[in-house]
Parts: sequence; C-alpha cells; structure tokens
Amino acid sequence: MNAERVDAYKCDICGTTYITKLMAEKCCEKKHCKYCGKELPHKYYFLACPNCREKHKYDNYRRMTYEEYIKEFPGYPVGYEDSDYIEFGMEDLLEYIRDDLSDEEWYKLQYVIGYDMYYAEIDAESVLENIEEDQYEDFEFDETGRKEFIDFVNKWNEKYRKPVYVEAKILIEIPKELKEALN
Repeated sequence: MNAERVDAYKCDICGTTYITKLMAEKCCEKKHCKYCGKELPHKYYFLACPNCREKHKYDNYRRMTYEEYIKEFPGYPVGYEDSDYIEFGMEDLLEYIRDDLSDEEWYKLQYVIGYDMYYAEIDAESVLENIEEDQYEDFEFDETGRKEFIDFVNKWNEKYRKPVYVEAKILIEIPKELKEALN
C-alpha cells in the first residue's frame, strides 16, 4: 500500500487537527446560544443551549387537532415524544402515557406526535446498480435479465412489504375530554 501526504491544520489552543484551516481557526472560538445568548461549552455542536433546544424543539412542527389528523392521515398512529410506543388510537396512547407520567408531567402534556408511513421494501434498481459497481468496469446485466429481476422484486415487494411508521413533524393537540376522562 502506498502512502500519500495529507495537509492538515491544528487548532493552536487545544491541538485538535482538521482538514480545513477554517475549522481549525473556529475550533476554540466561543459560541453562544442563538436564542438566549448564553455561552456554549467548548466542542458543543448545537446552535442552542440545552434549555433553549428543549424549549424550541417543536418550532418547525405543524400543529393540528386530533380530528384534523385522523381526517388527513386515516389509520396512522400517534406517539409520545419520550417513548418508542405508538398506538393507532389517541385513547390507547393516553392510557399508556398516563401510567408512565407523574401527575405534574400529565397536567403539562398538551400534544402527542403524529407519524408518517412508508413501506419497507427492496429497491431492485439499487440492488442491480450495487452489483454492477462491484464488478469489473463496464459490467452490466442485459435488459432481459434486468427486467426479469425487477419484475420478480416488485412481485415480492407487493407480497411481503411491511409498513414502517416514522415520526412526522406534526404535533397533535390532545382533546381535553379524552385527557379529563383519564384523570
């Protein structure tokens, strides 16, 4: 194996090395929270302090009522921010949450998280591209073989694909009557 020369830059305060001069110059520069101006710890990679990050983490989320959510996303689950637990009904989720939260946390709770869905399935084109890239230069399957493989994978996907739910940037207001029923 041959070795190559690599130029790197070092922060003159802490000695951390970087590929770019700009990163080395900014390494130990004082950083401040973009919301409150508080000085951030050295090597802190967020633009806001922990308190402001928590306070502003839902700023870019869409807000909607539960009725709007089930109308726009019928059959999609709802979940709670500090849990991997999701339910396909608000009442079931709230019952689960109620058991886990203190009274103070329960009374502060105003929103749950909406989820989006996609199917976990095989991308036949990507599989073929990966195989072709790993072979010798100009290697490629003929059109008949490609079409047959893609048709097979598409049929397999139709039969075996699974829905996967991921957190969407949606905050759903908890209906007061549902919450009060669990008090």
